[in-house]
Amino acid sequence: MKKTTTFDPNRRDFLKVSAALAAASLLPSVIGSPERLLAQDKPATDDADKIPGKGKAKHLIILSLRGGPSHIDTFDPKTDSDVAGEFKSIGTAMKDIRFTEIFPKLAECAADLCVINSMTSKEGNHDRARYLTHTGHIPNPTVSHPSLGSILAKELGKEDFDLPHFVAIGAAAQGGGYIGPIYSPMIVNNPDEGLSNIDYGAGMDKDRMAKRMKLREDVDKEFKKTRNEDIPNAQKAMYEKAKRMMDSKNIVAFDLSKEPKESRDAYGRNQFGQGVLMARRLLEVGVTSVEVTLNGWDTHNDGFTTMRNLGAGLDVAFAQLIKDLKRLKLFDSTVIACHGEFGRSPNITSDGGRGHFPRAWSTVLAGGPFVRGKKIGSTDKQGDKVVERPVEVPDFFRSMAHAFGFDAFKEFEINDRPTWYVDKKGKVIPELFA
Repeated sequence: MKKTTTFDPNRRDFLKVSAALAAASLLPSVIGSPERLLAQDKPATDDADKIPGKGKAKHLIILSLRGGPSHIDTFDPKTDSDVAGEFKSIGTAMKDIRFTEIFPKLAECAADLCVINSMTSKEGNHDRARYLTHTGHIPNPTVSHPSLGSILAKELGKEDFDLPHFVAIGAAAQGGGYIGPIYSPMIVNNPDEGLSNIDYGAGMDKDRMAKRMKLREDVDKEFKKTRNEDIPNAQKAMYEKAKRMMDSKNIVAFDLSKEPKESRDAYGRNQFGQGVLMARRLLEVGVTSVEVTLNGWDTHNDGFTTMRNLGAGLDVAFAQLIKDLKRLKLFDSTVIACHGEFGRSPNITSDGGRGHFPRAWSTVLAGGPFVRGKKIGSTDKQGDKVVERPVEVPDFFRSMAHAFGFDAFKEFEINDRPTWYVDKKGKVIPELFA
C-alpha cells in the first residue's frame, strides 16, 4: 500500500513522467547553472538570405545510424574497385544515383532523396564524432552544446504544447546543453512498450490530482514568504508540465496498438521500424523533433552480414516513412536526415569488416525544402577521399538552420565566452535547395 502524504500518493509515478520530460532541468536554469545563458538575439545576415527555402521546414526526423555505416556499402558503392565488398550496386529511380543492393525500396524512392556523398570530418572516435554530428561542434570541455533536435525544440516549439517537443526513440540522444536540459529529448527505449507510468494510480483521478496540486501550491505560498521562490516555482512548472502530458489526448501518439496492423507491418516488425512509425505519429500531433536510433553499424567484424540485416530494416522503414508523409501532406514541411557519425575505411579487414573513417561518408536527406533526386559531391574510385564538393558538418548545420529558419549565429555567453548555435565556419550549401 502506498503511503498517504500531504503531497501525492502517486508521487513516484509523477516523478518518473517528469524526469522523462526533463522538466526537472528547470531547477538549474533558474537558480544559476554554470551554463546559464545570456542570449543576444542579433539575427545573422549573409548571402544565405538569397537562397530559397528558408524557414520552410517545421519538423525533423533523424534516423541515427549509430556506429558509423560504411558509405561504400550503402549510398556510395564502388563496384569497379577492389574495395567494393560483397554488395552489388543497383540503379535507382534517378539515373545519376546508385545504391547497394541492400536498399531496393529506397532505390525506388530516389526521386524524393538528396544524397550527400562528400561528408567529411576529422573525428574518428565514436563519442566525439557523435557529438559533432549532433551539435555541429567539436567537443569542448568548457561548454556543452545543444543538439539540433534541442535547438528546434526551443526555437520552433510552442510553450503551451502538451507533449515534449523533442523525443528520442531507441536510445538516448544529445541533449539541450547550454540552452537547458528542459529542451533535451524525452526517451522512449522501446516503442512497442510505449510510455510507462503515464496513467493515474489506483484511487486517483484528474479531479483529485488537481485538488492535491492546489493543496501543494498553498503550502508553497508559505514557503515562498521566507525563501527564494525559484525552486518552488520551477518544481510547480515541472509538475504542471507532467500533468498536462498525462491529461493530453495527444498521448495516444505513443501507443502503437492504436495503429492498424497493416501499417505496423509496413514499417517492419522490429524496434527500429516501429520507432520510425512512432516518429510519424508524433509528428502528426505536432511534435517538432524526433530521433530514432538504429544501433549496430560499428562493423569491425562480419560487416556484410550485419549490414545486410541492418540495411533491410532501414530500407523498409525509411521508404514507408516517405510514402506516409507524402500521403499525410507532411513531406514538404518535414526534413528526414539519415546518417551515422562517420564512414568506414575502404580496406576490408581479415575479419570481414571495415574500420572507422571520418574522411569520407554519406548523408541522405528527404523532404522539407531540400532538392530531390540529386546527388551532391563524390569520392574517388576507392571511396578514400572526397574529390568533389566537400561538405563539413558545420556546413550541414548551417543549411539546417536555413531550412528551419532559425538564427544560426544567435549568440550566447557561456562561462564568459561567446558561442553560437552553429560554428561560424559553416556555410549554407546552396546545391541543397531547389
